[in-house]
Amino acid sequence: MGFWERIRRVFAANINALLDKAEDPELVLKQTIEDMRDEFARTKGYVAEAMVQLKRLEKDAEKHEKSAAGYLVKAKQLLASGEANEFLAKEALQRKKENEQIGLQYRASADKQRQAVEQLKSNLGRMERKIAEAERKKSLLTAELRVAETRQRIADITSSVHQLPSSEPHEAFRRVSEKIEDMSLRAEVAHELSAGPSASTPLLIEDVSFGSEVESEFEKLKAELGKK
Repeated sequence: MGFWERIRRVFAANINALLDKAEDPELVLKQTIEDMRDEFARTKGYVAEAMVQLKRLEKDAEKHEKSAAGYLVKAKQLLASGEANEFLAKEALQRKKENEQIGLQYRASADKQRQAVEQLKSNLGRMERKIAEAERKKSLLTAELRVAETRQRIADITSSVHQLPSSEPHEAFRRVSEKIEDMSLRAEVAHELSAGPSASTPLLIEDVSFGSEVESEFEKLKAELGKK
Protein backbone atom coordinates (compact mmCIF):
# COMPACT_ATOMS: atom_id res chain seq x y z
CA MET A 1 0.00 0.00 0.00
CA GLY A 2 1.39 3.41 -1.01
CA PHE A 3 2.22 6.19 1.41
CA TRP A 4 -0.60 8.51 0.36
CA GLU A 5 -3.07 5.63 0.22
CA ARG A 6 -2.38 4.88 3.89
CA ILE A 7 -2.92 8.53 4.79
CA ARG A 8 -6.14 8.66 2.76
CA ARG A 9 -7.51 5.59 4.56
CA VAL A 10 -6.65 7.01 7.97
CA PHE A 11 -8.44 10.28 7.19
CA ALA A 12 -11.41 8.54 5.60
CA ALA A 13 -11.84 6.23 8.61
CA ASN A 14 -11.87 9.14 11.06
CA ILE A 15 -14.22 11.27 8.97
CA ASN A 16 -16.66 8.41 8.39
CA ALA A 17 -16.67 7.61 12.11
CA LEU A 18 -17.61 11.20 12.94
CA LEU A 19 -20.28 11.41 10.25
CA ASP A 20 -21.80 8.11 11.37
CA LYS A 21 -22.20 9.63 14.83
CA ALA A 22 -23.95 12.67 13.31
CA GLU A 23 -21.30 15.00 14.71
CA ASP A 24 -21.11 18.72 14.02
CA PRO A 25 -19.71 19.27 10.49
CA GLU A 26 -17.34 21.90 11.89
CA LEU A 27 -16.00 19.29 14.30
CA VAL A 28 -15.45 16.91 11.38
CA LEU A 29 -13.35 19.53 9.58
CA LYS A 30 -11.37 20.28 12.73
CA GLN A 31 -10.73 16.59 13.41
CA THR A 32 -9.63 16.03 9.81
CA ILE A 33 -7.00 18.76 10.03
CA GLU A 34 -5.81 17.44 13.39
CA ASP A 35 -5.40 13.98 11.83
CA MET A 36 -3.40 15.52 8.99
CA ARG A 37 -1.15 17.30 11.46
CA ASP A 38 -0.65 14.11 13.45
CA GLU A 39 0.30 12.26 10.28
CA PHE A 40 2.61 15.12 9.33
CA ALA A 41 4.35 14.88 12.72
CA ARG A 42 4.79 11.11 12.34
CA THR A 43 6.16 11.51 8.82
CA LYS A 44 8.56 14.18 10.04
CA GLY A 45 9.78 11.69 12.62
CA TYR A 46 10.32 9.10 9.88
CA VAL A 47 12.30 11.64 7.86
CA ALA A 48 14.50 12.47 10.85
CA GLU A 49 15.19 8.80 11.54
CA ALA A 50 15.93 8.13 7.86
CA MET A 51 18.40 11.03 7.80
CA VAL A 52 20.16 9.65 10.87
CA GLN A 53 20.47 6.25 9.18
CA LEU A 54 21.82 7.93 6.04
CA LYS A 55 24.52 9.71 8.01
CA ARG A 56 25.50 6.44 9.70
CA LEU A 57 25.82 4.67 6.35
CA GLU A 58 27.90 7.51 4.93
CA LYS A 59 30.18 7.48 7.96
CA ASP A 60 30.60 3.69 7.75
CA ALA A 61 31.41 3.99 4.04
CA GLU A 62 33.96 6.73 4.72
CA LYS A 63 35.48 4.69 7.55
CA HIS A 64 36.11 1.65 5.33
CA GLU A 65 37.32 3.83 2.45
CA LYS A 66 39.86 5.42 4.79
CA SER A 67 40.87 1.99 6.06
CA ALA A 68 41.41 0.81 2.49
CA ALA A 69 43.55 3.86 1.78
CA GLY A 70 45.53 3.20 4.98
CA TYR A 71 46.21 -0.42 4.05
CA LEU A 72 47.44 0.74 0.63
CA VAL A 73 49.93 3.06 2.28
CA LYS A 74 51.01 0.26 4.61
CA ALA A 75 51.52 -2.16 1.69
CA LYS A 76 53.72 0.40 -0.08
CA GLN A 77 55.78 0.91 3.06
CA LEU A 78 56.26 -2.85 3.51
CA LEU A 79 57.36 -3.31 -0.10
CA ALA A 80 59.74 -0.41 0.22
CA SER A 81 61.31 -1.92 3.32
CA GLY A 82 62.48 -5.11 1.55
CA GLU A 83 61.54 -8.48 0.15
CA ALA A 84 61.14 -9.94 3.62
CA ASN A 85 57.94 -8.02 4.08
CA GLU A 86 56.31 -9.04 0.78
CA PHE A 87 53.90 -11.40 2.55
CA LEU A 88 52.83 -8.65 4.91
CA ALA A 89 52.43 -6.29 1.95
CA LYS A 90 50.12 -8.77 0.22
CA GLU A 91 48.15 -9.19 3.41
CA ALA A 92 47.79 -5.41 3.65
CA LEU A 93 46.55 -5.31 0.05
CA GLN A 94 44.05 -8.06 0.89
CA ARG A 95 42.72 -5.99 3.80
CA LYS A 96 42.60 -2.98 1.49
CA LYS A 97 40.42 -4.90 -0.98
CA GLU A 98 38.09 -6.13 1.76
CA ASN A 99 37.55 -2.62 3.12
CA GLU A 100 37.01 -1.29 -0.38
CA GLN A 101 34.26 -3.86 -0.98
CA ILE A 102 32.60 -3.14 2.36
CA GLY A 103 32.89 0.57 1.68
CA LEU A 104 31.21 0.11 -1.69
CA GLN A 105 28.36 -1.79 -0.05
CA TYR A 106 27.88 0.94 2.54
CA ARG A 107 28.05 3.57 -0.20
CA ALA A 108 25.37 1.75 -2.24
CA SER A 109 23.14 1.47 0.83
CA ALA A 110 23.71 5.16 1.54
CA ASP A 111 22.67 6.06 -2.01
CA LYS A 112 19.43 4.11 -1.68
CA GLN A 113 18.80 5.66 1.73
CA ARG A 114 19.42 9.12 0.29
CA GLN A 115 16.75 8.50 -2.34
CA ALA A 116 14.33 7.38 0.37
CA VAL A 117 15.09 10.51 2.41
CA GLU A 118 14.48 12.75 -0.58
CA GLN A 119 11.18 11.00 -1.24
CA LEU A 120 10.13 11.40 2.39
CA LYS A 121 11.10 15.07 2.31
CA SER A 122 9.03 15.52 -0.84
CA ASN A 123 6.06 13.81 0.82
CA LEU A 124 6.55 16.00 3.86
CA GLY A 125 6.42 19.13 1.73
CA ARG A 126 3.29 17.91 -0.02
CA MET A 127 1.63 17.16 3.30
CA GLU A 128 2.49 20.63 4.58
CA ARG A 129 0.89 22.19 1.50
CA LYS A 130 -2.15 19.95 1.89
CA ILE A 131 -2.57 21.05 5.50
CA ALA A 132 -2.35 24.73 4.50
CA GLU A 133 -4.92 24.11 1.76
CA ALA A 134 -7.17 22.27 4.21
CA GLU A 135 -6.94 25.20 6.63
CA ARG A 136 -8.11 27.58 3.90
CA LYS A 137 -10.93 25.25 2.90
CA LYS A 138 -11.94 24.85 6.53
CA SER A 139 -12.33 28.62 6.89
CA LEU A 140 -14.39 28.79 3.72
CA LEU A 141 -16.56 25.78 4.59
CA THR A 142 -17.10 27.08 8.12
CA ALA A 143 -18.33 30.40 6.73
CA GLU A 144 -20.64 28.58 4.31
CA LEU A 145 -21.86 26.43 7.19
CA ARG A 146 -22.76 29.53 9.21
CA VAL A 147 -24.73 30.91 6.26
CA ALA A 148 -26.52 27.59 5.77
CA GLU A 149 -27.42 27.38 9.47
CA THR A 150 -28.81 30.93 9.42
CA ARG A 151 -30.88 30.21 6.32
CA GLN A 152 -32.16 27.02 7.93
CA ARG A 153 -33.24 28.89 11.06
CA ILE A 154 -35.03 31.51 8.94
CA ALA A 155 -36.75 28.76 6.98
CA ASP A 156 -37.84 27.04 10.20
CA ILE A 157 -39.26 30.27 11.61
CA THR A 158 -41.07 31.05 8.35
CA SER A 159 -42.48 27.54 8.22
CA SER A 160 -43.73 27.76 11.81
CA VAL A 161 -45.44 31.09 11.08
CA HIS A 162 -47.17 29.67 8.02
CA GLN A 163 -48.40 26.72 10.03
CA LEU A 164 -50.36 28.95 12.44
CA PRO A 165 -54.15 29.14 11.71
CA SER A 166 -54.87 32.44 9.96
CA SER A 167 -57.84 33.21 12.27
CA GLU A 168 -55.83 33.03 15.50
CA PRO A 169 -54.09 36.43 15.26
CA HIS A 170 -57.30 38.22 14.21
CA GLU A 171 -59.26 36.60 17.03
CA ALA A 172 -56.63 37.67 19.53
CA PHE A 173 -56.74 41.27 18.32
CA ARG A 174 -60.56 41.30 18.37
CA ARG A 175 -60.67 40.08 21.97
CA VAL A 176 -58.12 42.65 23.08
CA SER A 177 -60.06 45.42 21.30
CA GLU A 178 -63.29 44.38 22.99
CA LYS A 179 -61.54 44.30 26.34
CA ILE A 180 -60.21 47.84 25.86
CA GLU A 181 -63.64 49.09 24.76
CA ASP A 182 -65.28 47.47 27.79
CA MET A 183 -62.73 49.06 30.11
CA SER A 184 -63.32 52.48 28.50
CA LEU A 185 -67.11 52.20 28.96
CA ARG A 186 -66.72 51.19 32.58
CA ALA A 187 -64.42 54.12 33.22
CA GLU A 188 -66.91 56.52 31.60
CA VAL A 189 -69.79 55.25 33.72
CA ALA A 190 -67.72 55.44 36.88
CA HIS A 191 -66.82 59.05 36.08
CA GLU A 192 -70.46 60.03 35.52
CA LEU A 193 -71.53 58.43 38.75
CA SER A 194 -68.79 60.12 40.77
CA ALA A 195 -69.62 63.61 39.33
CA GLY A 196 -73.22 63.80 40.81
CA PRO A 197 -76.25 65.54 39.20
CA SER A 198 -75.52 68.65 37.14
CA ALA A 199 -77.19 72.10 37.64
CA SER A 200 -79.00 71.82 34.32
CA THR A 201 -80.64 68.60 35.25
CA PRO A 202 -84.06 69.35 36.85
CA LEU A 203 -84.99 67.60 40.03
CA LEU A 204 -87.83 65.23 39.39
CA ILE A 205 -90.43 64.92 42.13
CA GLU A 206 -92.36 61.75 42.08
CA ASP A 207 -96.19 61.99 41.90
CA VAL A 208 -97.62 62.01 45.40
CA SER A 209 -101.30 61.61 46.30
CA PHE A 210 -102.40 64.04 49.04
CA GLY A 211 -105.58 63.92 51.07
CA SER A 212 -108.77 65.90 50.16
CA GLU A 213 -108.32 68.28 53.04
CA VAL A 214 -104.82 69.18 51.88
CA GLU A 215 -106.09 69.69 48.36
CA SER A 216 -108.95 71.93 49.51
CA GLU A 217 -106.67 74.04 51.65
CA PHE A 218 -104.23 74.30 48.78
CA GLU A 219 -106.96 75.65 46.45
CA LYS A 220 -108.03 78.25 48.99
CA LEU A 221 -104.45 79.40 49.37
CA LYS A 222 -104.11 79.78 45.65
CA ALA A 223 -107.31 81.84 45.49
CA GLU A 224 -106.14 84.17 48.18
CA LEU A 225 -102.78 84.66 46.53
CA GLY A 226 -104.55 85.30 43.22
CA LYS A 227 -106.68 88.11 44.68
CA LYS A 228 -103.67 89.84 46.12
